[in-house]
Amino acid sequence: MAKNNLIENLMLMYHLFGYYVLRRKDVCTFISPTVVNHCERYRFARNHLYGNSVLDIACGSGFGKGILPDNIKYLGVDLLSPHISYASKFYGDGFIRGSIYDMDNNDLFDTIISIQTFEHLPDIDLAFKILLKHLTPGGTIIFGVPLNQPDRYHQTIFTYSSVNEFLDQSLDGYVYSKEDWYQKKTDVVLINKTLSDSVAGTFLSVLKDIRPNPESVNSGKN
Repeated sequence: MAKNNLIENLMLMYHLFGYYVLRRKDVCTFISPTVVNHCERYRFARNHLYGNSVLDIACGSGFGKGILPDNIKYLGVDLLSPHISYASKFYGDGFIRGSIYDMDNNDLFDTIISIQTFEHLPDIDLAFKILLKHLTPGGTIIFGVPLNQPDRYHQTIFTYSSVNEFLDQSLDGYVYSKEDWYQKKTDVVLINKTLSDSVAGTFLSVLKDIRPNPESVNSGKN
């Protein structure tokens, strides 16, 4: 059994290295458990895209663009200049420096990806309103945050209950469908029962077909 597990792990690492690094000829990518897990989150996002345009909030060094399909209109936004310089060098056009709070245009996107971002933000309510402002009616938001991971850079520590409460409140006045997933290490699995608030890992939610609720619009709620 131990030998089989070792072989499976070696095959997994070979697959990840070959697919995510050699294919892009990005030899500066350092393969670590954190990088592998984040690559798997983008692969998860790729399987849940809607439409032809994607906004990637806090895109980091840009490797997510390399995992997503080549035929989409992509915009990656990140606050750090070194990230944008690196992303532009290795992954081409489609990257701008900025914060989610700086997005004052009216561009719309069919899918918005925000993974491992909201825990860092000072005003998560305003940030989600900005996501909705830039989402095509009927579009998809792929949202992910770490659960129970205190860090000096994290301004919000989410639990399973608190992140679901946040999403419910943020989407009040909208109709949508929702699928919740959980990642521990590389595996991403569909959540089919309530998780404990002590669980650590990454919470991922696919929020689909988001539209203003006509009743809320008529009442002036949106």
